[in-house]
Amino acid sequence: LDALSLYKRRFGDQGLLGTTPQKAMRWITERRRNSGGWPNSQENVFCTTAIVHYADAYEPPVRDLGARVTGTGAPPGQARFASRGSAAVTLRLPAPPPGRSARLDIAHSGQGRLYYQLRLSYAMPADALKPADAGFSIRRSYAVQRGMRWVPVGPDTRLLRGDVVRVELDVDAPTERHYVVVSDPLPGGFEAVNRQLATAMDSSPAELAGRSVLMFDAGAWPDLSMVSGGFYHREIAFDAARFFADTLPAGHYRLVYAAQVIAPGRFIAPAPTVREIYQPDVFGRGAARTVDIGLPGSR
Repeated sequence: LDALSLYKRRFGDQGLLGTTPQKAMRWITERRRNSGGWPNSQENVFCTTAIVHYADAYEPPVRDLGARVTGTGAPPGQARFASRGSAAVTLRLPAPPPGRSARLDIAHSGQGRLYYQLRLSYAMPADALKPADAGFSIRRSYAVQRGMRWVPVGPDTRLLRGDVVRVELDVDAPTERHYVVVSDPLPGGFEAVNRQLATAMDSSPAELAGRSVLMFDAGAWPDLSMVSGGFYHREIAFDAARFFADTLPAGHYRLVYAAQVIAPGRFIAPAPTVREIYQPDVFGRGAARTVDIGLPGSR
């Protein structure tokens, strides 16, 4: 980051650097600890120096910075910022008619770098989105309790009201991630329950081929300490089961919870997702599926 920032100041970049400096800046700031710094004095010096040089190259002083947002068929919205300490401004534009394309233009004036976040709210069929791997991967499987055994639930399996279902979520993180949430939406015929017999949460990455699961943190040699992290909290809600991690070391994780079948019918289980809360472009999405539920005694 330091080298790219100095190159930008001395030679300009003519588009050669792209968004690499911004991505490097984000990566460095993500690795600060709760105390606000990095693991050791050398890293603090290198990272702080690089951030100062990045600010000199990419963050000119803010003077009467303005933003103008225009959309198809909508009146323009405007915001002005007197300094870097100015509060963020939220602008809302009316939704375009369903099924029609719309254009959104964002322009800025004055001096300073304009940061913005664009959010689009929309509704679509739960099974319309395909699985995706954008920094994470996630897979979901169901098993139904039959006596003392767990039987996998396949596409042709018919569940019965009153059944207990074991839900397993397999999450793969190829590199360390921060502030991660896993959300598994429940089909309409399921109700998540806290049953210790069928509920477990593995917070340690499983062993992967060619990769050690022992990761070490900074510290005075030879007194290195092992990295801590993993899923530490589970939230069972009416609509979904969610798992949270502040620091997630690279590895494979299996999250398990139980659900009770409460209503007959044919339901869609929307796709499970895993994402970094503060980096929405880093996520994983599993596959949606249908669940067929009957009444006890029916075929």
